[in-house]
Amino acid sequence: MFRKIITTALCILTFNSAKADEWTGKDKKFHLAAGTAISSITTFYSKDSTLGFLVGTGAGVAKEVYDSQRNGDASGKDLAVTMIGAYIGSHITGLYIIPIKKEQSLVSSSRSIFDGFKIEYSKSINIF
Repeated sequence: MFRKIITTALCILTFNSAKADEWTGKDKKFHLAAGTAISSITTFYSKDSTLGFLVGTGAGVAKEVYDSQRNGDASGKDLAVTMIGAYIGSHITGLYIIPIKKEQSLVSSSRSIFDGFKIEYSKSINIF
């Protein structure tokens, strides 16, 4: 699915020759940051990196549609940079947030040591 979305973005870039938009434009860092932030937050709360990527990409598409309706200044490069940010944010957040679904913790316990510092550990058994 990600390949289809990336291919679509590349097609938009290919056919977007209405205005010369530089890859090094100062607004590209904002597009990258926005895509990363939106997809990271969505992935964090939904625990689904695909949904996070799609929401981040959808925000970029909505912004470019708004730009095209407002002043005809939509940019495929802006969309591509937003999609890159969405990919980075959703997958990095997904690596740290989304639990492994095939592994279930059957035994869990904790023990206290020095001054209220607590070490928690669990023993996992693979069921599937």
